Amino acid sequence: MHRAFLSLYGLIVIAVIGVGWGLDQLWNSYVPDSSVTPEQTHVMDLAEHVLAAAPAPERARALEALKADTGLEVALHTLEDFAHSRLLDALVSGELVVVDNGDARIFYRRMTVGPQVISWRQPRPETPDPMLYNLLLLGFYLAIALVVFLWVWPLSRDLRKLEKQTRLLGSDTVPVELQLAPTSAVYDLASAFNRMARRIRDLLAAYKEMTYAVSHELRTPLARMKFGLEMANDLNDLQRIKQQLAGVREDVTEMDALVNQLFAYAGFEQSDQVLDVQPGDMVALIHQLIERVKSSPHGRALTYGFSNQLGDATVVCEWYLMERAILNLLHNAQRYAVREIGVTLEQRDGRYRILVDDDGPGVPESERERIFQSFVRLTDHTNAQTRGLGLGLAIVQRIMRWHGGRAFAGESPLGGARMVLEWPAAAGD
Repeated sequence: MHRAFLSLYGLIVIAVIGVGWGLDQLWNSYVPDSSVTPEQTHVMDLAEHVLAAAPAPERARALEALKADTGLEVALHTLEDFAHSRLLDALVSGELVVVDNGDARIFYRRMTVGPQVISWRQPRPETPDPMLYNLLLLGFYLAIALVVFLWVWPLSRDLRKLEKQTRLLGSDTVPVELQLAPTSAVYDLASAFNRMARRIRDLLAAYKEMTYAVSHELRTPLARMKFGLEMANDLNDLQRIKQQLAGVREDVTEMDALVNQLFAYAGFEQSDQVLDVQPGDMVALIHQLIERVKSSPHGRALTYGFSNQLGDATVVCEWYLMERAILNLLHNAQRYAVREIGVTLEQRDGRYRILVDDDGPGVPESERERIFQSFVRLTDHTNAQTRGLGLGLAIVQRIMRWHGGRAFAGESPLGGARMVLEWPAAAGD
């Protein structure tokens, strides 16, 4: 809005000044200037010189001779002739006074050798045809209209492109990004539209992936539940019936965890988080999360180490979201670790860093970026212990992007995978 207003306003001001100056010069070439020119002053000087050279009794005759020789309409007056006129003070001071009476301009000036006043009547030249003035005025308005049209035309063209893309947005397909020049008045609007289109494409892709994941993940426990119930129905042994029902209960628990994880991911995927960043004690939070992971029902006999390289400095972040991100990484490390998990807290190059290492099989270099996408799981680890839906790391990446940072994977000195959370230390400024 501001860009469009300033560009249009500036263009109109420049056009008015430029076109107005040009037409004014053209008009002045046809209409004489109303100010006193040096030539007119010279004529008055010449008339005064001729009349002043003649004695006072002979000035009337000299005046007639001047009129006959030059054709000038000159006359002599006394100051008393202007006694009741507003011109008297100016004439007494010797100024050159110009009076416009419509068809002519009359010049008055007092002679320096006496109380007499010389007047010269100069007929006005023929005034230009009023049609010329009207044509110049029309040209001025047409020029301004042309300038405005040249500004509006690319705006209208870009708006038509935006309208076309918007219509496509309502169809079954998501339009490609709208390409506009950065100088366009609707460039910011087009950029917002492109972000919306990318967001819709991401949501549609996530919806398809989620639909596929739900149908795929639910099929197995449902099949096991159906088989277990059929087996329990055909059994007469109470102990074996209880065993089958216990298996069904485990499948229900697995399905419940799956649904909860899907709901959590959907909440993160569909929201644009406004962070409530606050300073706090990250060391205490990491200790608390390590203890929680140790005591979880799926916890194993692993060794947990923590290295605090930040000292007593406070960390700035959105604590609820950061807790979720760290906890997801710890659960991920717990799933793949063999004996040991290590956590490191540090600050490097003005950025906070949390490193989670394990001694598991690691992540192939070709997969280190892809594992942070939704519903991506490594195909080399499909046993029951390491199975997951592939949403935990996607949630971590989104949380870090909200913080202006990133999450990435590397090789751990323990021999397995290293997961890194990194975000600006000035996130709260």
